[in-house]
Amino acid sequence: MIRNILLARLKDIDQDVFLANNGLEAVILASRMQASLVMLDVEMPELDGLLACAQIRQLPGYAGTPIVMLTLHDTEQAQNAASRAGATMFLVKPFSSAALMLALSRFLRIDNATLETIQVNAVRAGGGRVFRRLHS
Repeated sequence: MIRNILLARLKDIDQDVFLANNGLEAVILASRMQASLVMLDVEMPELDGLLACAQIRQLPGYAGTPIVMLTLHDTEQAQNAASRAGATMFLVKPFSSAALMLALSRFLRIDNATLETIQVNAVRAGGGRVFRRLHS
């Protein structure tokens, strides 16, 4: 469900989106194209999000690419694991799509009018649970 919401919201602001069904597919997709942002769930089949993150981070061109980890686990241990894997941001589910878009707007090339709309929607939605920037 999160994938579909995310897909719709990103397409609404003219972002190209490529979806993987599991962590292994995410690594393969990343090896074939240069993404400007990668989002991974910690709990994915085939290869969990932490391992996929670490592998993507090692690919050519991905040293500075923002990698956002989604998780249900709001613990220091989960946050540290995401940081060690190379994640840029740690987001705890559930969150509103408006709050998610506000968090992602830091990494996306979007025009000022769209950014203002995202900010207004996030305020109306009341924000999200936990968004932590892990690395610059």
